[in-house]
Amino acid sequence: MHQVITIEQKTFSADKVLLWGNAQAPDDIGPMTVAAIDDHIVNVNFGNQLLASSKPGEKMLSAHQQRRRDDQWAQQTIDKIIQITQNSVSELLRQQSSTLKLAVDGTDFQYQVWQALLTIPFGQQKSYKQIAMLVNQVDGVRAVAQAIGANPLGYIVPCHRVIRDNGELGGFAGGIIVKEALLRWESSQKAA
Repeated sequence: MHQVITIEQKTFSADKVLLWGNAQAPDDIGPMTVAAIDDHIVNVNFGNQLLASSKPGEKMLSAHQQRRRDDQWAQQTIDKIIQITQNSVSELLRQQSSTLKLAVDGTDFQYQVWQALLTIPFGQQKSYKQIAMLVNQVDGVRAVAQAIGANPLGYIVPCHRVIRDNGELGGFAGGIIVKEALLRWESSQKAA
């Protein structure tokens, strides 16, 4: 099955129902929370809370007062996300089509950076500087790092695969322990 990750820049009216739930990530990564509106995943974060802050995707969450919790849906969604993101391009091309629909509410620049993150292969890392070069902002590494930090779709848009030029892990919204666990898990899956 050819599985594709597509991201739309989109906002939803506040009267839409926000579906959310908690799920368990593989290995020792810990709990994750996922949220969707109209079949579009709008937020994935590490931990077991539905966040509402100033981050673009999280601002979208706070606008929706109608919420429905479904942890079984969340686990199925996280399992699908994991399966899609760990498949290699060659494996995907041999299979039929299944799309994971994502929606983000961010600036054009943030959207461009998040799209660039999708080019980082499973089990590999790129530096903040390399991402800055991908979006033609060689002198804008800090702006790129801020856009990466505002990513509302943790794991799907693989901000955890971005490291410093010197090989250090750098920051991560889910915490450095979770980032280490994600990279270790991806490396073990790639080797398997």
